[in-house]
Amino acid sequence: MHGTTVRHHSKKYRNDVLNFINAAEEDMKRRNNKYMCCPCADCKNEIMFNSRVEVHAHLIQRGFMKGCT
Repeated sequence: MHGTTVRHHSKKYRNDVLNFINAAEEDMKRRNNKYMCCPCADCKNEIMFNSRVEVHAHLIQRGFMKGCT
């Protein structure tokens, strides 16, 4: 989704994270699922959280994993 040149505190990055979180939450509700995969550089979609706040924090602090689209 973002290369390493995008700053995690930039307005565009923060907006992109919020857009991702909103879409992921909608998908989670549509599937009647209680958990959301975290696509941050550390979790790499292998760890799930039941809180959008947790996923948001990971993405702001750690960025998206390489190759995330």
